[in-house]
Amino acid sequence: MRKYTKMHILFEDTGTALSIDLITNQVENWLFSKSIDITHKTSDECCLKFEETNSKKLIDYTGYVPDFFPGKHYGDYIMLKITAKGIVKNLKVTDSDIDEMFAEWKKYR
Repeated sequence: MRKYTKMHILFEDTGTALSIDLITNQVENWLFSKSIDITHKTSDECCLKFEETNSKKLIDYTGYVPDFFPGKHYGDYIMLKITAKGIVKNLKVTDSDIDEMFAEWKKYR
């Protein structure tokens, strides 16, 4: 069983968010019927929230784009490929990836 069930990505400059089920990689409430590629510059302020399986609590992260995100993002870009059915194709994140991200992040906070 996964420790983290969902990841929410906030795109601050537009005030929008993308919620991804980390078990299926399905984007919640996908309304498009075509594939899209997202490339978004975060300006060193990637805002993420994670939901834990046994809790309704959201765990916040703000900082560079974590290493588990795909592509050559250099800590600044979120780059995702989403199918017409709303499946994120190139995101493979494990619970240990998220735990490592938080452990590294806490060193500098």
